[in-house]
Amino acid sequence: MSIIRTGLTIALSLFVAASLTRSVIDIVRTAEAQEPAAEVVPTTAPVIAYYFHSNTRCTTCRTIESGARAALDDDIRAGRVAWRVVNFQLPQNAHLARKYDLMFATVVLVTPSGWKSLDRVWDHTDNPQAMAAYVKKELAEFRGDRP
Repeated sequence: MSIIRTGLTIALSLFVAASLTRSVIDIVRTAEAQEPAAEVVPTTAPVIAYYFHSNTRCTTCRTIESGARAALDDDIRAGRVAWRVVNFQLPQNAHLARKYDLMFATVVLVTPSGWKSLDRVWDHTDNPQAMAAYVKKELAEFRGDRP
């Protein structure tokens, strides 16, 4: 009786694992199909600020996203910057991961003539004011603004 119970438990566990795996695959495929390639979205803003994230979005990554977005809010509202959030690990965005040498979540400023990665946002995740100052300073330097 114990052998039958063990066999049934293993079979049921394998069935549940297979069902969960299939569900996750379906969810990922649906998300991939719905998210357009990042550079397809047109903008008239002179600078595009991309927040690139991976499939896994930890608390620190979300802090970077919200902190950088908040720092750029005035420029976004004024039309000087367009904000885009992109999963660089999706197949349709793999070209961006190569182009911007992405290995982890970060902010990248892009114009037709160049780009700049703001990798040091990771240094400011525990200080929103320092994050905002860093992002604003990098944007000003990237645009060539004079102090």
